[in-house]
Amino acid sequence: MSTAKLLRAYRRLRASRPREIAFAARAWVLAVPVEASLAAFGLARTLRWIREIPAGPRRRGAVSVDEGQLLVARAYQLHLLRGQCLPRSLVQYLLHRREGVAARFVVGVRRADGLDAHAWVEAEGSTNADGRYAPLLVTEL
Repeated sequence: MSTAKLLRAYRRLRASRPREIAFAARAWVLAVPVEASLAAFGLARTLRWIREIPAGPRRRGAVSVDEGQLLVARAYQLHLLRGQCLPRSLVQYLLHRREGVAARFVVGVRRADGLDAHAWVEAEGSTNADGRYAPLLVTEL
């Protein structure tokens, strides 16, 4: 990533509210253990230890799922790790669990020029926004 892009990502993050900055900072730190766990143990065991971390109480002013996705993406822009949708979604899901946000981690597939998979985090009550992926794995809060 170019220096100019890094500076833009850094400035966008600095312009955020303190709660959002804290969320992004935690995402930046959690990227390493989540990515390492996925590489060493796979999705099932990584998801298991994430779910074993107790969910926190709902925090006032908690970051929404939509905001969380942007903040995790910004944290990864400032990271040496690039992270695809799977580790980013797991980091976001873990952070929302800790903040008591009713969110679910979803892995879906679609048939394109073969088989395509995607992972994302949804707010409770929402559905796969673009409808292109059929959910295979849905983990509730």
